[in-house]
Parts: sequence; structure tokens; C-alpha cells
Amino acid sequence: MKHEHLAQLPPYSLPPTTISVASDGALRPTGRFEVFRRPLRHLREQMKTLTGWGLCPAESGAPNVTRKSLPLDENGLSLSTLSAGEPSAQQILFIHGSPGRAEEWRPYLENCPADQYRIAVDRAGYGESQPSAPCPTIAAQADAIAPLLTPRCIIVGYSYGGSVALQLAADHPDLVAGLLLVGCPIDPQLEYVNPLQRVAATSIVARLLPRALNASNIELLPFKSDLADLLPKLSAIKSRVTVMQGLLDTLVVGSNADMLAAQLNGSAAPRVILIQDGDHYLPWTHRLTVEQALGFVLRDSAPPTYAW
Repeated sequence: MKHEHLAQLPPYSLPPTTISVASDGALRPTGRFEVFRRPLRHLREQMKTLTGWGLCPAESGAPNVTRKSLPLDENGLSLSTLSAGEPSAQQILFIHGSPGRAEEWRPYLENCPADQYRIAVDRAGYGESQPSAPCPTIAAQADAIAPLLTPRCIIVGYSYGGSVALQLAADHPDLVAGLLLVGCPIDPQLEYVNPLQRVAATSIVARLLPRALNASNIELLPFKSDLADLLPKLSAIKSRVTVMQGLLDTLVVGSNADMLAAQLNGSAAPRVILIQDGDHYLPWTHRLTVEQALGFVLRDSAPPTYAW
């Protein structure tokens, strides 16, 4: 990404805790003109999400990143993945937002440590996964991805992919050892359907839309009710959770992080990392900070060691 920032995290400590940091030299916008800047930021974030502009790096041809297709059932469902590292190592599973594709995680795969196996998935309905028909709910998306899970898996979920990650952790608490949720929506009261989305879902208009935009629209129509269904299931999560939230995010606002902190309890009581100058695109603008946070999640999930 052209403009990459580092918000240096403090030394590791166990959750629950809240960490608030800013990028080196960055100032959070304030002042009389902020009321005008916010709508413009919202428009910019919407356009970037819809077009993917600036999110997918050019393919570098790095030999350590491999494209694979995993057949899942006799009906032709297959998930396409990008992966790097040794498959027997600690698995890190990356789940993209809505819309999105596995390619967005390429820089994380190209920098895969020797002791990790990093895998990014084209969610059902996106990228090279088949069939091309949308997979319309959080639960259905999680069911499609579940065969990729290995014991003690760590999941990194971005935006809508964070909600899918929560569903996976609730459905498979004995397989998921840790979660890193970046810009993750969870509050159903903040979700709404624009009337134009229903127009876009009609058969005539849907056929004219690019595949990814149609898939995104179809899965966002029931998103409010999906989140309402997900909330009572969060108590099943056993893994430690880290939440990253940009305080300038206009698509998934900061109160979602507050709600996650309130809803997750016990061993899942989260570490919340607030990036004061961050927007909705932390995986690209703050990649090094995301890597630091992932390091915390790995330490959280490490099996205990005993001194005899």
C-alpha cells in the first residue's frame, strides 16, 4: 500500500485490556472543519470498498504463495485459497470483507514466518471460489470455510469477515485458538438496508452487476438479522480475542468494538486496540501494526509451559 503507517503497540500483556495508539507523527483530525471532513471520508471509504481500489497489491509472483482449490462437496462447491508456509505449522486463516478476495492478504502471505502456515480464502461467491452464486448469510459462509480449520487455528477476520470469524469460533470452539478482528461489525442496530440495495437484488439489475458486488449486496441484505442471531452464540467462544478498531472508521464505527468488549466474557474477554488516526482499511494502512497484534494473539493462544 502506498501510505503505510505504524502505530507502535506497547509491550505484550494478557487481555482484557484497552490500548489506544496513534501512528508515528499522525494527528487525529479536529477543529471546526471536521464536520465537513467526516462525510467526505465516509464517501471515500464507500468508494474504496465498492471498487477495491488500492486494496489488492499487484501479483508479485512470489514463489512462496500458492493458489489451491479445495473441493468441499458433491454439488460443486469449492473454495479457492492462497497459502504460504509449511501446512503442518501453526495455521493462520485470513478472511476478507464484503466485497473482497484472498489477494488482499498477499503481503501477509509473502511475509509468512517459518513457523506459520498462512492461508487466505476467497469466500463463497467471491474470487475463484465456485459456484459463482452468492452465499447469503454469515452462518452459511462459516459452514463453507469450516473444512479449512485445523486444531488451534488462529483466524484474522476483516470487516464482514470478522463476523464470519466470530461465527466460526462459536461453532467450533475446540478448533479456534485465537481471533484477531479488524473493523468488525457486531451491532445489529447500526445496520440498515438502503432501498437501492433491494433494487440491485432484483434479477434484472443483479445480472448487470459485477460478481463481487452482487455477492456483497446479497449477503448484506440479511446482515442485520444475521448479527442478531449471532450475538447470543458469542458465549460459546473459548478463544482469546483481540479487536482492532480505527477511530476514524465511518463504515464500522467504534461503538462496535465497545459492544464486542461487552458481549465477550470469560476467556474470550477481548484486548481492544484503538487506532486513533485509523479508518476502515487498517490491514493495508497499518499492516505492521496488524502484524504486531497478530503476534499478541499467537502469544495468547500458546500452550502453557511448565517449569519442573
